[in-house]
Formats: sequence, C-alpha cells, structure tokens
Amino acid sequence: MWADHPDFLATVEARWNLSMDGTAQFSLCKRLKALKGALKAFNTQHYSHISFRAKEAELTLQVAQNQLESNPGDVAPRDSLGALRKKAVFLAEAERYFFYQKAKIHHLKEGDRNTKFFHNMVMRNVARNSIGAVIRADETVITTAEDIAQEFVDYYTSLLGTEAQILPVDDGVFEWGPILSPEQTADLCRAVTPLEVKEAIFHISDNKAPGPNGYSSCFFKKAWNIVGDQVCRAVLDFFRCGRMLRQLNHTIIALVPKSDHSTSVADYRLISCCNVIYNAITKIISDRLAPVLEHLIDRCQAAFVGGCNITDNIFLAQEMVRQYSRK
Repeated sequence: MWADHPDFLATVEARWNLSMDGTAQFSLCKRLKALKGALKAFNTQHYSHISFRAKEAELTLQVAQNQLESNPGDVAPRDSLGALRKKAVFLAEAERYFFYQKAKIHHLKEGDRNTKFFHNMVMRNVARNSIGAVIRADETVITTAEDIAQEFVDYYTSLLGTEAQILPVDDGVFEWGPILSPEQTADLCRAVTPLEVKEAIFHISDNKAPGPNGYSSCFFKKAWNIVGDQVCRAVLDFFRCGRMLRQLNHTIIALVPKSDHSTSVADYRLISCCNVIYNAITKIISDRLAPVLEHLIDRCQAAFVGGCNITDNIFLAQEMVRQYSRK
C-alpha cells in the first residue's frame, strides 16, 4: 500500500543515492539497511493506525457533506469536499490492502472492501499459527513459550546436526546416463544479463512473504527505476565470483503444521523464507535448467516433472495387470 503513495519514490531516491564502498552485494545490503529506517518513518507518518485514520477521514467527509447539504451557499465545505473525499478513499483502500496482505486471501468473497472479512481472517491465522502446547518424547506437556521454543531448537539441532556415513560418489556414474551436448552446456554457462535479473524479480508474486531484510518483490518492482541498477550489479557479482554475502543468504525458518492436530515437534515441517535477491538468483538458475532437464530425466520418471503426474505410472500399471490371467 505504501508503494502507491505519491511520496514513496522520492523517499527511496533520497536514501538510495548514497556513496557506498565495497562489493556490489555489500553496497546493496548497506543501501537497503539505510533505507529501512526512512521507510519505517514514512509508514509511521502516513499509515500508522490505519483503521482509525480511515474511519476518522470518513467521518470528516460525512460532516462536510452534511454541512454542504444544510447550507448549500457555504463555499468552504464545497471547496474542501474533493480533497476530503480523495483522502477518505485513499485511506480506505490502504486499510483494505493492509488486511488483504495480512490475511493472505487472494479472492474477494464478501464485498468490495472486505475489511471485516480480512480482519477475521487475520485473527484466524494468528490463532492457527500460534503453538500453545507441545508434548515431549517422555509424554510431558509444556505450555510456556520459552520451553516450547527450546524444544524446537533442541529437536532440529539434533536432527540437522546428526552425522551419518555416506557412500562416496562414483564419478563413472555420470558417463552411464544421458549427458548434455556442448551447445547445451555452453547455453547453461553463458553470462547472466541484467534483463534476466529483472525478469526473475518481476516474476515473483507481490504477495510472497518478505525475507529477513523485510523487503518484498513489490518494493523492487515499484522502485526498479531507482534500485534496479544496483540490484543487477549485486546479482551479476554473485554469478561472477560464485560467492554470496552472508546478509543475502540469511533466512527465516517458519514452522508449518503437518495436520490440524499437531501435538509434538515432529508434527511440524520447516520452510525457509529467503530474501528476494536470493530467490531471484535461484530462479535464474532454475529457468536455465528447465529446458535441458527433459534430455537428462528418463521418460519413465513422472513425479516432479512438468506436464507429468505421479499417477500416470499408477494408471499404466493398472492397465498392464488388468485381466493379466487371461489366456
């Protein structure tokens, strides 16, 4: 919602064109960090207590309209009516978009603004995402937030930190299956262009959760004319040196329940929310790999292949064994 404000781009430009020393990735992270404080102040100034401000603007508009109806000859309410209506509509739309983004609902269901509906969805999501109790392995129940957090940390520390013996990779196995042609290999290894970086970022949905730095893809799209050059430099710097700055590689781990009745830490799976720059880099790599995968993956492979379904092989097996005993 803040990206539609007329002063948004001016705020970004004022804090973005600062002199930064270091690599392109480091310079991008420093600019984003310096801009965050200005955007927080911008949000506080224009969008803090958005529901209260929207309601107040609507009441002010109603008062002005009532004054004009009771005294049509009064010039003051008539002159200010247009500005008051514009402000009320702007804040109402900002309030709707705020709850729309928080509710993570992509389709309208109840009306034009849906403010009440989105608010209820936000409350439902907060209640559903909270973990009130967890059962330990010894069947004891813990309910305090500190103990629950520590239980998850201990579980994933022991799970992800476990060492296991693995068989060494036989290099000869790569010669047994299909391989890429020299032309395909050259196409995969060609230099990344700024156009690829822009297309990767602009293909990320605006409603995707932001990463640890707090910036969503919507910010980069709206301010691309200002920040696009520095973003392209940072991404191209990664593909040139093959190393990613730690700040860009940070992720937020979120816990997703596997069922509606998750009671232990094993009933949750984790997902990582990455920064937009990280997602753009992985998308560039995946977009290059997609056209050549059909030359490497066997035709019998049905799962996780575009245009195929895991049930295809099941249907094929059923057709093969149907009436198999007939002579």
